[in-house]
Amino acid sequence: MNQPVYDEPSDVDAVDGVVLVSGPGGVVASFTPDAAADTSDRLLQAAAQAEGQTIEMRSKSGH
Repeated sequence: MNQPVYDEPSDVDAVDGVVLVSGPGGVVASFTPDAAADTSDRLLQAAAQAEGQTIEMRSKSGH
């Protein structure tokens, strides 16, 4: 992976019917409410998957 990995959560606000996301490294995005909800579901699913991968890697390395 060539992209930076951040350990800070993004800020999220609702303004005039749009969900605004701003995060570390200058990440900025605007979503409709439906797209924001779908993105939220996908983020939660990917976060759980990544956590499982992290646990698996630790167990394989003996930590």
